[in-house]
Formats: sequence, C-alpha cells, structure tokens
Amino acid sequence: MRVLGIDPGTERLGFAIVEKFSGSETLLEAGLISTKIKDANGKRLLYIQEELGKVLERNEIDLAGVEKIFFSKNVSTAIRVAEARGVVLALLAKHNIPIREYAPTEIKSATVGYGNATKDQVSKMVQTILRLASPLTLDDVADAAAIALTTISREKF
Repeated sequence: MRVLGIDPGTERLGFAIVEKFSGSETLLEAGLISTKIKDANGKRLLYIQEELGKVLERNEIDLAGVEKIFFSKNVSTAIRVAEARGVVLALLAKHNIPIREYAPTEIKSATVGYGNATKDQVSKMVQTILRLASPLTLDDVADAAAIALTTISREKF
C-alpha cells in the first residue's frame, strides 16, 4: 500500500510517499514544491498542479492524506492554503485516488501521541518510524510524511 501525504500551501507544498509493506513503513519519495512569491496566484496554483501531477504520474498511489486547514488569524494566508488544497483535492480526484483529511492535532496525536507536539517532536518521530539516518530537514516535508503515516495508521489494511 502506497500512501501520499500532503502538507498544502501556496508558497511551499510538502509531499511524501510512504509504503506500508510487511508491517513496516518505508519512505519512497519526499519533496517540496515551491512557488515564486512574485508570480500571480493563478500561475502559482497551476505550477503546484503541474508539479504534483508529475509526482502522481511517476508513482502508483493507493491513498492520500491531506492536512485540513487550521484556524488562522491571518485570513489571507488561510485563503491561499485553501486554494492550494482545492488544487490538490481536484488533482487527486482526477487520478481516482481516495482522500483522507486530518486536522493538525490529529496528525500530531497519531504520530507523536500528543496533539500539541512541536514540529521538532513530529520530525524526530517521523525519523524514528521510517528508520531514517537523519530527520527530514524541511518542516513541510516532515509534516507530509507525518500525514502519510497518520493515514496508514488510521486505515485497516
């Protein structure tokens, strides 16, 4: 079973593909899709769609987990994240990939065991679970891996 985790954002979108096989999880691919701040929003969203589409084309994905939008004091940031999520959800639907959505506290709780865990705690637990030599250095990528792991832990395989 291959699961794609996505930490959505317009400026930076983290993704991670984790495979569950014979009782253990393995990180197959992880990365960051970054857009240029100076570009028009529509162009940034199109770039996310194209780059994530390439990830989907080169990988067989059985299921995807996407982080829900959390409450934000900055409404314009929340709107941009919502727009990126819309692109992601539509692209996953186009590829007939089932989607699961999780709040940040659900992801932290499933990964670390504590809903108010820090980014560092999440990153270290992802490193431990996936048996990585070093932590994933970018928060968005570590979060995407945590989302994939959350999706795996919530599913009955």
